[in-house]
Amino acid sequence: MPIGCELGFTRSLHGVEPIPDDWEVGLAESAFDISDYIGRVNAMKAQTPVLNEKGRQERVTSPDEPLVGLLRRGEDTDQRGLVLINPDPEQAQGFDPAAITGPLGAAAEDIHEITPAATADGADADAEADALARYEAGLKVAPRSIRVLVAG
Repeated sequence: MPIGCELGFTRSLHGVEPIPDDWEVGLAESAFDISDYIGRVNAMKAQTPVLNEKGRQERVTSPDEPLVGLLRRGEDTDQRGLVLINPDPEQAQGFDPAAITGPLGAAAEDIHEITPAATADGADADAEADALARYEAGLKVAPRSIRVLVAG
């Protein structure tokens, strides 16, 4: 990610010959700051071996489903990772946790959420990996959001 994107800079910063005031002007014009979130994503990735391997991802949801599910299997690790993506800009989408035990090759109690953001019930998912079994009533993916689950 180019420097400044996490702060919503509207102007590019020159990496070799920066203009001294560019950073301050960028901060003043910035509409948002997602640098904390980017740090949390990087920490999640660093702690999850399957997310550090190159390899293909396989779609495990059908094209007509509202959620996109992408599965990555580790080649150098036994871990499997599943990202659920909700592209809908307005509607939260639910899914049945039992429907992903097959693709992840694990029982619900062995699947954990590691999403680097607040969970649907407002709890901080970074505080402790949540066993998928906790979501017996289903799991919601907020509009334009993702949920990250791992097994193994």
